Amino acid sequence: MEFNIHEGREGDSCPSWIICDGLAVIHAPFAIVESERVIFDMCRFRIPTVLLCLSLGLAAAMAQSPTAGKDHFEAAAFGTKADGKSDDTAAIQKALDAAGKRGGVVRLPAGHYLVAGSLKVPVGVSLVGSHQAPVSREPLVGTVVLATGGRDNEDAPALFELGDSSAVLGLTVFYPDQKPDHVRPYAWTFHLQGSDNTVENVTLINAYNGIKIGPEYNQRHRIRSVVGCVLRRGIWVDNCYDIGRIENVHWSSDWWSSKQVGGWDNTPVGGGRLDEYLWKHLVG
Repeated sequence: MEFNIHEGREGDSCPSWIICDGLAVIHAPFAIVESERVIFDMCRFRIPTVLLCLSLGLAAAMAQSPTAGKDHFEAAAFGTKADGKSDDTAAIQKALDAAGKRGGVVRLPAGHYLVAGSLKVPVGVSLVGSHQAPVSREPLVGTVVLATGGRDNEDAPALFELGDSSAVLGLTVFYPDQKPDHVRPYAWTFHLQGSDNTVENVTLINAYNGIKIGPEYNQRHRIRSVVGCVLRRGIWVDNCYDIGRIENVHWSSDWWSSKQVGGWDNTPVGGGRLDEYLWKHLVG
């Protein structure tokens, strides 16, 4: 909030005013006005200036905070460690389930979240990380999910199971046990079913299977700004009843080339073997 301060003049019936973002006007030893506007006269109320300003300031801050309110949930409050070593699957799921009681947002701040199982995103819930743009040069900064489940079983539950009106936004997924010179099958990273689900601003460093939509009933999915290296299948859609939208998707083995993630340029023969594998097995 921005305030302009001026003194009331001697002899005024109400020598001073306070306006906090247009929320209230009260009598005080000084005046705070926004855009030189006075909305209504409350001089007859002798409300303590400091307490009111604190209350109004707190209310405004809560209204502007991305983590404030009953519909926002911090995953850390449910026990996530984000240290890349402790399994955070159960803690993240608890946060998602809490949000799922009436819909809401679960925040995953920057950190490394080891997920050894599968996460189900309930109806009307968004799981939100810190990314607003792709990460390539330093792929393990920001919100990173380290996925270890579903190895050698493509039919296992996906890392993220999304239902109606659910979303995953702003994070990177990395499979730390996957090696460029010895590729192993994994379950899908995302499985979408139902209506109006979203995957956006997501980087898949080395997903075996990327995004699966269907074969259950589905419609109006939104896949936006998704990049990465996929090893078998990128996006697979089946049984879609209404138009889905897939925009700004970029697949390239370059996304797995950083030494930070043990990529193919970090092994003498990894690059050649990975390209050979992709030519034989990648289907789109």
